[in-house]
Amino acid sequence: MEEEIGELKTAVENHESAPEGAVKEAHKKEIEAEFGDLIFSLINYARFLQVDAENALELTNKKFIHRFTQMEQTALKEGKDLQSMSLEEMDAIWNSIKRQKEL
Repeated sequence: MEEEIGELKTAVENHESAPEGAVKEAHKKEIEAEFGDLIFSLINYARFLQVDAENALELTNKKFIHRFTQMEQTALKEGKDLQSMSLEEMDAIWNSIKRQKEL
């Protein structure tokens, strides 16, 4: 996994430093391929750990949906609209929700 993460990071760096055009698009395809390799290695690691990768992803999806719904409700209570909020504002609400779950 660490090797695949390194390859993904390199692909992202290559993409960010590439000029606009065909070269940049080729690097985007490289990122996609390396990301897929990382996912594949994570699934293999899950098998090694005897973890049901599909179930783990489903649990994470449910957790995300629950937290996002809470984030929307919190923003509404504060009279804010998620679309007009900055990432920093949304992160603050998100992290507050995560801390509540940990307690």
